[in-house]
Amino acid sequence: MIRMLLMAVLLASPGAMGVQVPVSIPSFVVEEAAKPQPIAFCLALLRVRIPCGMEIREEDYRWGFRPDHDRPLGEAGPLAEAVKVFEQRHPNYRVAVDSTAVVIRPRFQSLPFLDSVSPVREEKTVTGPLKSVKTVFAGLYPRLAGGGVELNSMGYPGWDRKVVLKGGQDRTATDTLNQIAVQLPGYAWLVTTKAVEGRVQVVELSVLESNGNRRYITISENR
Repeated sequence: MIRMLLMAVLLASPGAMGVQVPVSIPSFVVEEAAKPQPIAFCLALLRVRIPCGMEIREEDYRWGFRPDHDRPLGEAGPLAEAVKVFEQRHPNYRVAVDSTAVVIRPRFQSLPFLDSVSPVREEKTVTGPLKSVKTVFAGLYPRLAGGGVELNSMGYPGWDRKVVLKGGQDRTATDTLNQIAVQLPGYAWLVTTKAVEGRVQVVELSVLESNGNRRYITISENR
């Protein structure tokens, strides 16, 4: 059953917008959801190619955390159980599941921009996942618009895969970010935030890989 689950997700076309989040997941995901690091749940979802994204508090993000992906996946169980375990272990976070992606965000003082109407108003094709994340957040930080090939912090060229972004009045910024996760299985969008005097600020924008690697840019509030 586990093999059938993984094949159903892995064989979905990377460019297709109709990828479905399965109702059953390996027990490995439930175990990772119970870990003290909130990011572990997101990484576990990436391992089984479930599209996901996360807004994480700066103080909760352990940089360099590596998942234990050598463990067997285990028997199949309901995704709802993993969500329940995660929210009990991390009561300051909430999990939203729809037909296309799993989104993890702070329960209190989350970033309002993610709930706002998507700034991408017309369909556009963007090269690279980090560039795609920046394209969405250019609606909040206009200086992120434009630019060429992305480089990571080590100076290596970023991905050159194409991502089709769709916005409109019926989509939020989160909906558009989820399109990146759907089209590029094994990668998640990650927004690191902090609360300062009742206001939520973005610290970093990242693209996360299932092995814990990420490519990111640091954000200054000087827009």
